[in-house]
Amino acid sequence: MISNVAASSRQPLRVPDSKIQKVRTILRSRAVRASMFGTKLFDEPGWEILLILYAATLEHRAVHLEQLTSLSTSPASTVTRWARVLEKERLVTQLQGDDAGPVVLRLTEDGLASMHALFEVIPNVSF
Repeated sequence: MISNVAASSRQPLRVPDSKIQKVRTILRSRAVRASMFGTKLFDEPGWEILLILYAATLEHRAVHLEQLTSLSTSPASTVTRWARVLEKERLVTQLQGDDAGPVVLRLTEDGLASMHALFEVIPNVSF
């Protein structure tokens, strides 16, 4: 059902494991930081959503809105609001699953290109 939505005209990326690990490390460090200091000091829901969707893209996984909410350190209402903001900025797109299934989010071509460029320019910086 969702596999049809997740499939796109894009060719599968051949991404080095080191890049995937870098994104995963950033996400883990953000979660640890939030558990130690709370989310209010370092709350960046838009950036967190981009990181989650970038990791999913690199790993060839679809992310439902509900999954995104559970993966984020932000409340569901914040994730939903920021997903709309990122969609207006043309960095994220929301797709409806087959038979009105769950909403799937993914990076747009521009969003993906921007994330690739960012990780190329500053490959050794931790966010």
